[in-house]
Parts: sequence; structure tokens; C-alpha cells
Amino acid sequence: MLSKEWIEQIIPKEQLGKLVTSDLTVKCASESIIPFVGWIDLSEQVKDQNVSVPFLVCDMHLEHPIIGYNVLTYFEGEDVLLSMLNVIDSSGRGPPKGEGF
Repeated sequence: MLSKEWIEQIIPKEQLGKLVTSDLTVKCASESIIPFVGWIDLSEQVKDQNVSVPFLVCDMHLEHPIIGYNVLTYFEGEDVLLSMLNVIDSSGRGPPKGEGF
């Protein structure tokens, strides 16, 4: 999951995909509803593979991007966190200035 704020700062020309359903309701641990505004597909080269990762985009501040279990298991036996950070950080797609992952 990425924030709309992060997308606008890092990759502003990317277009958000529309959600197929408006029935998507996800809650935080605090029971607050996460307001999703769309999704985005980030594709980058990781090692010798082209990896395409879909992310839900929310309209709330996130300290860090959230990477799903489906993506983590894709990188079995690899340094998963480093691989995914490289995908997100490729071509200047790092976190907003002053923020880390």
C-alpha cells in the first residue's frame, strides 16, 4: 500500500487505476477505515527479472509503504526487504525527502 501523497511527490505522472469495486473496506488496527483512491502498478528490474507489483493507494499519510505477503513470498530465499526497496527506489522512486522506509 502506498499513499497518494507519496505517489504525487515521487512519481506524479503515473496514473492511478480505478478500483473495480467500491465495496472494499479495510480497517487499521485502531478500527479506522483506510480510504483507498485507486491502485498503481510499479514495474522494475530486480536482479534478472522484470517484477511488476500492484499497490493499493490510500488517501492518508503513511510513514512507510506497506508490502503485501504475496510480494514477500515471491522473493523466496532472497533478501526480500532489500529487493523490494530497490523496486520502489529505482529511478528516483524513494520515499519523500526526510522520510525513510
